[in-house]
Amino acid sequence: MPSILVDHQLMVLFLELFTTEELRRFIRDGPMGDEIVAKLPGHTASSEDVSSEAVAVLRRYGLLDEALFNRLLLVRPRRQAGIRAVQQLLVRTATAAKRDHRVPPPSMRESARLAADVLWVNALEDEMRAALAVGKDFGISWEPDKDSWGYPCNRGTFMDGSGRNSTILVSRSSEMGETDTATVATRLISDGAHAGMKPRCIVMSGICAGRRDAVRLGDIVVADRLFKFDNGKIEVLRKVTPDDLTVTEAAVFHDVKTFNLRRRLRREIEAFATLWDGAVSTPRPLSYEHQKHWLLDTLYSYSESRIPVVDLPERRAECPSWSKVIPQLQAAQLITVDSGALALTAEGKSHAAEYRLLHPDGFVRDYNRPSVHIGPIGTNARVQKDPWLFSRLQTLLRTILAIEMEGAAVGTVAEEAEIPAVVAKAVVDYADLEKNDNFRLYSCEASARFLFSLFHSDRVYRAL
Repeated sequence: MPSILVDHQLMVLFLELFTTEELRRFIRDGPMGDEIVAKLPGHTASSEDVSSEAVAVLRRYGLLDEALFNRLLLVRPRRQAGIRAVQQLLVRTATAAKRDHRVPPPSMRESARLAADVLWVNALEDEMRAALAVGKDFGISWEPDKDSWGYPCNRGTFMDGSGRNSTILVSRSSEMGETDTATVATRLISDGAHAGMKPRCIVMSGICAGRRDAVRLGDIVVADRLFKFDNGKIEVLRKVTPDDLTVTEAAVFHDVKTFNLRRRLRREIEAFATLWDGAVSTPRPLSYEHQKHWLLDTLYSYSESRIPVVDLPERRAECPSWSKVIPQLQAAQLITVDSGALALTAEGKSHAAEYRLLHPDGFVRDYNRPSVHIGPIGTNARVQKDPWLFSRLQTLLRTILAIEMEGAAVGTVAEEAEIPAVVAKAVVDYADLEKNDNFRLYSCEASARFLFSLFHSDRVYRAL
């Protein structure tokens, strides 16, 4: 039996039981009463219009339930027969709906709980843990929850840059990659849509691989363009060489589509980045580059005195990854290990001498604070470990700064939902043969802290 018949019968019942003002008082005394009454037509509206809208709003809020009819029986006990008749009609309709095996959308009351101004999506557990920890630093008391599919999430409230309380929902995909991330993002937006609430934005923090000549480890890259670089077509080409050998080659024809950051939002984020203090509580690791330069420069300084570098008091602070740095310098043929002693090769001495020529004022240390860069981020389905990757990608998008595995999915969902997407990730490696996790915790926190700081900027938040 169609629900439209139930709604009509309940509207007629309301008209029989209450005057317009009595109906308003009855609804106001129930669950979410003030909010529902505020959605009803004004006092100049007809009784039929008020009654009809009351039924429609109660249905959207998921409040056409047994509790409603128990309250009707309590306030109008002499009309028990008419009330029971409509209630039985509702039960039969609900029973028929259960035969439909499709999963129904969440009730209005449930989805209202899951709706939020800011949707925050992470792909990895440590990325989400960092976001929740930073949120606490900004005064958010997280409440564990589940979305409409039963997946865990966390919700909280924060004061945005305009001084208003805004809600935030943080969730993560069950696995890294675009498919799971797009599913989570779509579900969170859909949950809010069932409550009639559209989020201001969807954001993503976490880690990425950066272009070595453009960004440093720990730096933050805000995507002004998100794109997939593994879309397109692979065409197998065969050619016969002069010696009658057939060579098979694969030519990749890329199909690049970008999802762009809104221009006004980009300008505001760019202005904010110059003011952000860049404070991160996680101790910043020393990059392998810093440690290698320190070791080569120190060996160059002590080459004549033969003082063992390993015994220097500053060695632990300046080269904590000693056991990993030594093999890398050996592989680059910059040092030798002979009878337990380190020595520069001829190439190593040349390298150290050139470094001193370029930096006459002394050894250059790592930066203590992350810089913020705004530029293109590419998305790919696979973890990359390729020294020539960015060289190839620059033929697609010359200014590309970073790559990761989920950002384009968030851009796609945001474009479909017509809401802004802000993807800010911190550089954890360069996607080359020196990949390591030294900067992982630092980068997870840095990206999350930058995003939360953005929300406290009135100009940025108004641009969302």
